[in-house]
Amino acid sequence: MFSMVKKINSYFVMAEKILLCTMVFVLLFLSFGQVILRNLFDFGYIWVDQIIKFQVMWLCFIGASLASEYKAHLCIDIFLSTATGKFKRFLEVSSNITLGMVCCFFIYASIDSILLLKKAGISNAVPGVQDWVIRTIIPYFFAITLLRVIIKVFEKNKEGEMTEHLQ
Repeated sequence: MFSMVKKINSYFVMAEKILLCTMVFVLLFLSFGQVILRNLFDFGYIWVDQIIKFQVMWLCFIGASLASEYKAHLCIDIFLSTATGKFKRFLEVSSNITLGMVCCFFIYASIDSILLLKKAGISNAVPGVQDWVIRTIIPYFFAITLLRVIIKVFEKNKEGEMTEHLQ
């Protein structure tokens, strides 16, 4: 079961990498095109600015999601760098559990916010696309981060059990 969850996570990582690269190229193309249109032809598309704004938001959340996969996210290592043995493992697991609880709270809050946007039917940003669709990246980020935290906690427990058996 745990290996299946890790395999699903690896598919998410692969999809996030592909989406991230594609979005960066689209962002560069749209930005460069908008600059050329405005500077050479004195006109530009308003909706392009909105798409760029939301692409940056998506890039940030997808990048942060990948950072959580590679343990490159922001963390405070003052205590963790000096701790050793079981105390270090306790700090790692407790910080992951705390992060998991925070993610649960933000999943609920972001889904509630999206449901309110959906109910309101707001479509200000991109023509033909409702705002709630664009903001679905927020609960995705917290849910995938929660999944990765759970994987890390179980990996740490398995590593801890292995090292205890070896000693």
